[in-house]
Amino acid sequence: MSTPSLTRRLWLAFALMAALTLLSTVIGWISLRVISQVEQTNTQALLPTMNMARQLSEASAYELFSAQNLTNADSEGVWLAQGKMLKAQSLKINHLLQALSEQGFNTSAIARQEKEIAQTLGQQGTLVGEILTLRAQQQQLSRQIAEAAESIAAQAHGQANNAATSAGATQAGIYDLIESGKGDQAERALDRLIDICLLYPSDAADEE
Repeated sequence: MSTPSLTRRLWLAFALMAALTLLSTVIGWISLRVISQVEQTNTQALLPTMNMARQLSEASAYELFSAQNLTNADSEGVWLAQGKMLKAQSLKINHLLQALSEQGFNTSAIARQEKEIAQTLGQQGTLVGEILTLRAQQQQLSRQIAEAAESIAAQAHGQANNAATSAGATQAGIYDLIESGKGDQAERALDRLIDICLLYPSDAADEE
């Protein structure tokens, strides 16, 4: 058998390289298809997990928003509403963490932080409730003081009118007694007038 010529050997080498290139291209294309299918499969499998992660993020944001509203609550209605919202979001977060844990994710650190946050928010809610109660008591006390002040002023005005009327009548009677020459009676009437003038400030002080 004769040795192949140099030209033929070169052609064989080129043909082999072309075959290897084609084979490499086919293998690469197949690999890309396999990778694409794997990625698509993994993406489909991860969609529920991604959805739970999104819900967890939203619940955390709502929890923060409700905590801010709870701190700024200016009425019992707002306080109760935000407290219920916080409780609902905390339960949702714990449910999502439990579901993620069942899928193999380590959520113990997040669950521990959520528990601490829930305890802190509970204490904060209690404090806000106490502040609202004290504020309501203060407003009620202020109304009672205002009503008492109005009552005292009305009583004092009535007593002043009565004292003025009585003093005026007594003073007129004194003039009549003096003109009639009844000095003793006029003196006793003058004493009564002095008692009236002294009695009014004493009664006003007792009412206060």
